[in-house]
Amino acid sequence: MPGGLSNVVAVAAGSQHSLALTSDGHVTGWGIGSAISNQPPDLKNVIAIAAGDGISLALRGDGTVVSWGANLPITNVPSGLKDVVAVAQPALALLADGTLFSWTVNGSQTNFPPGLSNIVAIAAGSSQSMALKADGTVVVWGFNGQGQTNVPGDLHGVSGIAAGYQHSMALVGDGPPFLLQPLLNRSVVYGSKVALFVPASGGFPLTYQWLCDGTNIPGATNAILIIDSVGFNNVGHYSVVVSNPFGQVTSPQAALNVVPLRITRQPQNISTFRGDDVSLSVTVDGQGPFAYQWALNGLALADATGSSLQLSNAQTFQSGGYSVSVRNSAGSVTSSIANVLISEVAVWGDAYFDSAYHFTKVPPGLTNIVAVAASEYRNHALKKDGTVVAWGTDTYGPLQPPDGLSNVISVAASMTHSLALLADGTVVGWGRNSTPPDDLSNVVAISAGIDFSIALKAGGTVTTWGFDTYGSTESPPDLSNVVAVAACSYAGLALKRDGRVVAWGWGYHGQTNVPPFSDIVAIGSGYDYCAALRENGAIVIWGDNQLVPNVPSNLTGVISIGCGSDFMSALKRDGTVVLWGYQTDTPARLRNVVAIASGFYQTLALVGEGPPILKAAFSTPVMSGNTFSVSLPTRSGRVYSLEFKTSLDEPAWGALPLQAGDGSMKVLTDPTASASQRFYRVRVW
Repeated sequence: MPGGLSNVVAVAAGSQHSLALTSDGHVTGWGIGSAISNQPPDLKNVIAIAAGDGISLALRGDGTVVSWGANLPITNVPSGLKDVVAVAQPALALLADGTLFSWTVNGSQTNFPPGLSNIVAIAAGSSQSMALKADGTVVVWGFNGQGQTNVPGDLHGVSGIAAGYQHSMALVGDGPPFLLQPLLNRSVVYGSKVALFVPASGGFPLTYQWLCDGTNIPGATNAILIIDSVGFNNVGHYSVVVSNPFGQVTSPQAALNVVPLRITRQPQNISTFRGDDVSLSVTVDGQGPFAYQWALNGLALADATGSSLQLSNAQTFQSGGYSVSVRNSAGSVTSSIANVLISEVAVWGDAYFDSAYHFTKVPPGLTNIVAVAASEYRNHALKKDGTVVAWGTDTYGPLQPPDGLSNVISVAASMTHSLALLADGTVVGWGRNSTPPDDLSNVVAISAGIDFSIALKAGGTVTTWGFDTYGSTESPPDLSNVVAVAACSYAGLALKRDGRVVAWGWGYHGQTNVPPFSDIVAIGSGYDYCAALRENGAIVIWGDNQLVPNVPSNLTGVISIGCGSDFMSALKRDGTVVLWGYQTDTPARLRNVVAIASGFYQTLALVGEGPPILKAAFSTPVMSGNTFSVSLPTRSGRVYSLEFKTSLDEPAWGALPLQAGDGSMKVLTDPTASASQRFYRVRVW
């Protein structure tokens, strides 16, 4: 039972969970199952509860019923159900007029006996339902396999009933009245019907007298007090005196508050990505017509005067707290605040693993992003100011980057650790086996595997470190002219300038059996497989790709690839994303994607203002002495190289050192421009 639970006025027990109703109208649950975890977060104004097999019921002060738990028909409370004064599981309601209503799937329990009325209490078992009438008699119906509907013929003067799994019980009243539950404060809508009811026990017969602010209400002598159309003049403190031949008891007073209208469904928090369509709405109960005014961060929005608010092609500046004021002839009410987060990063993936790793819970304020990275347990976003945002889980060490980490231009993540490449060419790691060599410098690209890391240096050489599982840190000693690196689970990949791929480390599933292509422009790796993008847009997969079947035959225009554990993703030149393998769905309206990253079970997409820029024009060419320079925009995580020829007839281009993109304008320089003429180009990986 939760610690600190107090002021409890009613309890209910289900098969694997329990509920407690407190005097302030709130419900607390404990145990296991969806009957606990799916409780509505805004549930309040509750006056009665019931619990069943994976199902919970709450009766609110306005006479409506809320149900939650297993996804069964029982949880689908009919929208028109109102004027309820008591509830029982499964799905049985006592109405203010003394009649019953049921929406259970058990047909035998919904077949009420004809003429059933004047009911003052109800109970329900697994296969039978019970009703106590005002005259002290009991009616039971439903399945009768163990005689649970065979009411004893001489049973009368009953003041309480209960239903078990396959048996029924009745309490024959004796002694003075006893209140089974106090009358609770409640809030109701102006003009609605109100029914006040306090279940009581004691010697039969019981008589009632209702009071308002301590004064008897004329004619209010039934077990249920009904006010057909409540107004502000009915506001007050109500109580009831219950009497029988043995004595009487007076309930504590309970406040009846009347509101102009009630918002029955509040606007909900939304977390989505730039360019998506956002819809906020409310539903209200009361006497119309209604007037609406939506506000953002407390400021009224122009032309936002409907019950719903639509944000088409939403942008990051529209993030904030949204609320709506609703008015009718009786007054106005303002909704709760719905926090809308519109991020530059879209995240989606396997819902089962998301419940454990929380990779879709994008942190607030995720804007000005220049790069993303993903692994099994951790996601990273690199901001334009050089800081890193992390979310997910910290299964193998710290998830969050070291305090004060800044000047980052590229990030990488694996199951066990994370890496950050700094603007000065050094690397910072956090997590397991992440600390780089002390003398590591001039780095332009990074990648992280399981317990090992790879760094590409400006001169085209590779440095590895970490735990040498299956030779994962044993890159070939003569490896050179490398322009990109990728770390598989325990294997390393290097893309050479000539378009060939070199692999080392764990090759049990064929990860090191590299296809003999020489036109590769990008590489990637999953857990047991590797992939490469060819210059013509074709994708090559090798290793254990049983969970990642053949690439879709109609896939064209690919400019980037991502590798998950059992799926792959491809970014197309039009800014759309395609998935295949175990996962195939992408969010609706996802467009203008400029970068992707796939973890084991999730995909991240960085959403820009337009499709990816495929070719960036040179600017500011400068020749000074023997030095030539040119400027161009760069992207974080990409590697750039200025190449030259003295004559276009020469067979090969000369290469200058690699430079890391950082999202800014970069100046690429040739300090050896002493020939009478040179032709230049820039290559990007």
